[in-house]
Amino acid sequence: EASVAVLLAKAEELKQLIEKVKQKEDVWPNDGDVYYNIDSCGEVSDSRWDNDEWDEARMEIGNVFRTKEDAEKALAKREIETKLRTLVEKAWKDSGKELKWAGNNTPNKYHLFYDHNQNIFEVDANAIAQHIGQVFFPTDESARDAVKEIGEDNLKLLLM
Repeated sequence: EASVAVLLAKAEELKQLIEKVKQKEDVWPNDGDVYYNIDSCGEVSDSRWDNDEWDEARMEIGNVFRTKEDAEKALAKREIETKLRTLVEKAWKDSGKELKWAGNNTPNKYHLFYDHNQNIFEVDANAIAQHIGQVFFPTDESARDAVKEIGEDNLKLLLM
């Protein structure tokens, strides 16, 4: 019986040790961990987590990645988002129209969406509802031109 009690005590110790390791894995990054970020020139670089003001600032804006590949995907996505927003701004400027949401007779604005049944990007008109993160073009044609210029495969990266 004494041997069983000792074995049970050891098992409990091991169980607690395993739990501590699991908790440490859940908290990332830890001091000394390597992580990746996107620098101000748009390059992916690695850094070691020291929990300093640089690390905290990067974490706060979502610029801390576990792998180089994750950072590269995030960079590609940001580049596509920037291109899309640039095309939106140019389309509005070229149209001479103003982006308005309130008031009577608010004109349609055009946004892109992906139809998973048909596997294509489509354009829809909207005059009164705005979705978080969605961009709007002044015309159906300017929205379709953006799909052509950026490319469907690139735009699909924004859906993830």
